Amino acid sequence: MIGSAASAGRYVLVCNPESRVSSDRVEAEFRRVAGFAVELIVRKTEPSTSISRLICDDVIPGTIVVAVGGDGTVSAVAAVLAGTDHLLGIVPGGSTNMVAKTNRVPGGVAAAVELIHGRHVIERIDVGRCADRVLLHLGGAGLDARLFSMSSQQLKKRLRWLAYGPPFAKALKEAPSRFEITIDGSCISLDSRLVLVANASSLIHPRFELMRSVSRIDGFFDVLVFTPDSWLEIARLSGHVMSMRLDTSEYAARFTGRHIVVQSTPPVPFELDGDVVGETPFEVVVEPAALSVICGPRAT
Repeated sequence: MIGSAASAGRYVLVCNPESRVSSDRVEAEFRRVAGFAVELIVRKTEPSTSISRLICDDVIPGTIVVAVGGDGTVSAVAAVLAGTDHLLGIVPGGSTNMVAKTNRVPGGVAAAVELIHGRHVIERIDVGRCADRVLLHLGGAGLDARLFSMSSQQLKKRLRWLAYGPPFAKALKEAPSRFEITIDGSCISLDSRLVLVANASSLIHPRFELMRSVSRIDGFFDVLVFTPDSWLEIARLSGHVMSMRLDTSEYAARFTGRHIVVQSTPPVPFELDGDVVGETPFEVVVEPAALSVICGPRAT
């Protein structure tokens, strides 16, 4: 749906203080674009306060809620808005910003604010509910969660996705785990270092996809299980990933469903949209078309 927020009179900006984008800068851009007739409410996230509690009194009909930060911040705000008619806007401020990229939100602060307040596309996307969190892009157990937990916050601010290089090499040395994955009641058992639960499959750039046809608007999530054992098999799998031919690799299995439970022996860490949440097991239930997102124009 094509839309414009130029007539909107109220924005709630949810800003992560650890973001590379300051709340003052975002507020200044909104004033430049929208003027002083609109109401701006700025809330800064705190580890001890949930997003729901932070903005519960601010989100009234007609309010547009803007997440300022990385994928974890966007997902935390989305968890509050999912299942409602409130619009989610995004000002990217993280290291990879894949949720923003997948929804065609520009990376610059000024351009992102202009998109939110100007002409844009509104799309209702699927979300995966996991306890009190939601999954918007990619979650996973094993290697990727270890990668995120070992990465330096300061390096991520400076180098963005390049900061994940050294931790990736270290995490790759961990032994595979035995995964028991239940998808819509059917159980799969495989040895793996990495299991991904995907609402979209882009990495680094929207056009660099792990697998084609993974969609955030089809009502289903995809489960990708990686099964290489030796370094030679890992190298072969890496070649398929880099050439975006993962669907032809014998070391990657793909399943699709709406109710996903991931268990492992031994337990391994898992992450949702880049935030390490805990250890397996975890459960994801898909809520189709649950979230309204302000997106950039579609490519022609």
